[in-house]
Amino acid sequence: MSLDRFQEGRSSAEFVGSLEKAGVQTSIDGRGRWMENIMVEWLWRSLKYECVYLHAFETGSEAKIGIGKWITFYNEQRPLSSLDDKMSDEVHCRNSGAGSPVPVDPQAA
Repeated sequence: MSLDRFQEGRSSAEFVGSLEKAGVQTSIDGRGRWMENIMVEWLWRSLKYECVYLHAFETGSEAKIGIGKWITFYNEQRPLSSLDDKMSDEVHCRNSGAGSPVPVDPQAA
């Protein structure tokens, strides 16, 4: 977890200590750390450009439903080049032994 952008991460030794106690690796300096969260950065970029910017949600409820649908699409139907053009759920379920993914209805949340 990179904390270089969050003031509370820099000023709270207790907060950082609780993260490290839970087994979360932290980096505070921000130098040379792009590899730590590149996959998350790609995910957020995809979410913004493929969902949020295209739909201009007017309420939080609309955003919750729309983003939920996009995440379901991303995990279950969108082939990812970093996974040899397989879907996230396909790779995760095969590697974890979890079996078939459980469908998620974002409107039920």
